[in-house]
Amino acid sequence: MKKEPVNLLACGDIHAEKNNPQFRIDDYWGTCQNKLVWIVDKANKCNARILVAGDLFNTSRVTPDVTNVVMAILQEAIHIPYVVAGQHDLRYHTSMEKTPIFTLALAGTVRIIQGVYKNFTGAGFEEYIPTSKNEFLITHTCITEKEPPFFLPDAISAKEFMKKYSMYKYIISGDYHPPHHTNTRLGRHLINVGTMVRNKKDMKDHVPIVWLINPRNNVVGTIEVPHEPFDKVFDVEGIAYQEEHGIQIDTSRLRELMEAGSESVSLDDIVWNLYNTTGEKLNKDLVKEVLAYANKD
Repeated sequence: MKKEPVNLLACGDIHAEKNNPQFRIDDYWGTCQNKLVWIVDKANKCNARILVAGDLFNTSRVTPDVTNVVMAILQEAIHIPYVVAGQHDLRYHTSMEKTPIFTLALAGTVRIIQGVYKNFTGAGFEEYIPTSKNEFLITHTCITEKEPPFFLPDAISAKEFMKKYSMYKYIISGDYHPPHHTNTRLGRHLINVGTMVRNKKDMKDHVPIVWLINPRNNVVGTIEVPHEPFDKVFDVEGIAYQEEHGIQIDTSRLRELMEAGSESVSLDDIVWNLYNTTGEKLNKDLVKEVLAYANKD
């Protein structure tokens, strides 16, 4: 007989998929798997139930093997994880039944929380948030620590969200990637879990964390998720080149092409052929600079 969980381990925005985000040069899918394995292991050691605040997957169109691997990893959790759907889980679909998290739910690997379930209330992306008497709310809502910036017109500040949903003692939110925690003197908490992965070039200083919640003692703590240095998983030279010149250059791919070589066609021939078809949009000196960079020892 399984013992009841004492703690909760909150996380979200894992964005599991096979395709590498722009400028990622590592095995991104392998990294996603390693993080999930670590999360499950940590939750089991802490006798905690995993809460996923949306975007377990990066798209609803992941290949079946991605769904199956995520399922196999999460099935090792002692306590069934509770999840809500993020916009990436639902991307290209409006129906939950067409998503990989629904497949996980059918297999009994996770429980999708929609509305009220026991002491939890769940509201995925753009789902109605009930004003129940439950202690916990899990939501995929863009909640910023301070007032939202102008480029996030649909976001809401932590202070305003806590005021609007004052009936909940613990609010666990996903979607907004920077993690933050707001608590009140009355012992209420809003925990924006933050993303588990660095999928953009401006996330150099991002540190992925999970949140360990002990409801009995009303204690919230963080645990840093193991991760590689930024320059080991991102093409730093390619990022610098794009920022300086306003175009993208995949330096790793260029090196692969040069090392592979060709008996009949050189990289220079390929590039200049492309230039001749799109020359009006490119600066010739810039093309020469790119080729010089690619051909250097």
